[in-house]
Amino acid sequence: MPIVYKPVAIIIDDFTTKSLVYDNVSLYDAGYTSTSDLTLSYLESSNYSQWVSHNPSDNTVVQHGDWVLDAYISQLDSAVEVILIDYDIDPTDGYYDDTQSDLLFPNINDIIDDWTLKNNTNSINYFPSGVSASVGNGASALNPTLKTALSSLMGDYAVIVQSVPNVNQEIGANFSWGDSLADIINVGAYNLDSNSYALFGDPANPAVIDILADGYIENLGWVDGSRNGWNFGTSFATPRVSAEITNLWVGILEDIDFSNKISYSDFVDSILADISTDIYVETVASGWLSTPVSILSDGLTLSLEDLKVAQKNYGDSDFHILEAAYSIPANSAPKVLTTIADAQVNKGTAYSNDISAHFIDTDGDVLTYSAV
Repeated sequence: MPIVYKPVAIIIDDFTTKSLVYDNVSLYDAGYTSTSDLTLSYLESSNYSQWVSHNPSDNTVVQHGDWVLDAYISQLDSAVEVILIDYDIDPTDGYYDDTQSDLLFPNINDIIDDWTLKNNTNSINYFPSGVSASVGNGASALNPTLKTALSSLMGDYAVIVQSVPNVNQEIGANFSWGDSLADIINVGAYNLDSNSYALFGDPANPAVIDILADGYIENLGWVDGSRNGWNFGTSFATPRVSAEITNLWVGILEDIDFSNKISYSDFVDSILADISTDIYVETVASGWLSTPVSILSDGLTLSLEDLKVAQKNYGDSDFHILEAAYSIPANSAPKVLTTIADAQVNKGTAYSNDISAHFIDTDGDVLTYSAV
């Protein structure tokens, strides 16, 4: 009987049992316990599924990873197996717990091996299709143990997808750790705030962003702080990209020759090309940008209204978006920026008003105004 290959996805985040409502999800906790003298006592590495977090999430409160999984599941075309690797986010800075990460990251491959050993059969073999990591990192360099673990996964052709920092994230959070290791896919959000300013992200180097996806997620039954039934961020754009990569794997598995391997860089580039579409945008400050942005193709819309997150009004002020198109138009129509207020003047009285500030024309055409 021929062996059937199936993908298994890996998501690293902070989860609660809210994420265990799906039959195809397995949870591994990356926590540790402390002894009576408060020294850390790491549990046996063979018992991953028995690890207990030192800071368990309150299951009555939705956590970051629950939203991430919700975004991932919503993007899938069909059910696939998912390994959730649960670690705690440090509440003081919003980043992953350093002690847990030092324990977790060197053992990612062992966790995956443990899962596949339990789930592989004579007729079905699973392989890690990708890792989605919406993980903040305040450091200026990638955690060495994480770098080693991810490099090992890349050797197995797993695609690593990570989120860039959000717009206006706290000072020091603008490092994109995916930029320190070649061929990691760095994800931003293609959404706009309520005033049409870009919310794509705020990395120190915007050029690191490889693809933009929808960072808005709704779950009407969840309350997360001041957010009632919704959440937004590059963290939730990232699992959508990872899920689309999984969809791609599922669609082409029957045609893959696993003995014919291309370079990992070419492999990642080909995946990005398959799941993305290039879009040109027009901004108030610079007109039509000559370099396109890469957008996740599934669910793509050029309607700016459909891209807005009504609850947000603090986008990147450098990118006030006017229009989006598949190609740069030969000539753009003038844009009205603000409405000219009505004014009344007395008969025979001179009146002047510079109304050029109310319009923009990126092509430099001469505008003709009329007053009635």
